[in-house]
Amino acid sequence: MSNIHNRWGYYQTNLNGHFYHDTDLQRDWDELGAAAFSYQVLWEQDTSEVLNLRQAMKDVKAKWLTLKQPSYNHPS
Repeated sequence: MSNIHNRWGYYQTNLNGHFYHDTDLQRDWDELGAAAFSYQVLWEQDTSEVLNLRQAMKDVKAKWLTLKQPSYNHPS
């Protein structure tokens, strides 16, 4: 779970530094402030038996982006 918290910190650092790649998110972050945003763990799984973690994470990300249709992250 610590990687998730590190990732959230990474996003906050980029957004606070005004160099995040998603211009819509950056604009809203600048206008609304950090207090308007949060993150939520949607799913957890033991990955000790996963052979290709990078591909498994791509597959899971695609699944959740399709299910949730978030405002800022879009399926590619």
